[in-house]
Amino acid sequence: MTRCLLLWIHSDLLLVGRHFRKLPVKAFVDFVAGCVAREKAGAWMDQWSMLALLRKSPFEFLATVNVVVDVQVLDDALQVRFQEGESTVTRSKRIRAGVAAVAKLQHEVALQLETCGNRHWATDVDIAALSDELNLSFIIAGNTWTNMAAASENPGAATVLHAYVGVRETPCLWLCLYYIDEMHFQVLLFEKDGDCHCYFPPDALPPTLLEAVAACR
Repeated sequence: MTRCLLLWIHSDLLLVGRHFRKLPVKAFVDFVAGCVAREKAGAWMDQWSMLALLRKSPFEFLATVNVVVDVQVLDDALQVRFQEGESTVTRSKRIRAGVAAVAKLQHEVALQLETCGNRHWATDVDIAALSDELNLSFIIAGNTWTNMAAASENPGAATVLHAYVGVRETPCLWLCLYYIDEMHFQVLLFEKDGDCHCYFPPDALPPTLLEAVAACR
């Protein structure tokens, strides 16, 4: 049983890695900038470092980028338009052989995301990747409240359900997860008609639960 579970987890990690290898350049650069922001803010849980990978690439300038405005592919080069820090001034940088360089960086990042253990902690990014690769949607409940800003005006708006990108309109399956302290996922069980469910086919998802998930989008 343990071996089967480990194989299942590893196959999921490989799917996440595959997703990032083929991610469009702009989406990948946005992801890199987001990782850098979390790492510099001390909110980085993983054992690998995006900043360390950037120092070995032509994209080290992304360490100071706040907003990626645009990325253009110019033959084998990349033109990146961005803003730094609190500045609203848009700057531009051309990376020669940038297409090959970003593909190499995508491969190195994918290797980190594919590694089992504490090296990478799954986040909503992994959820979105698995949703896209497997045509799944996730029901994610946590042990902390979400949507608290809206709840200040409407107390009923507070919820323990989390909304993530990647929720599909017609998934082949709904998987249920429990998000502990917004750091660790584990299987979530719902009781329905005396039976426990960690997943639902689309036609078996309780309408009230579907409505609750839709309200979180």
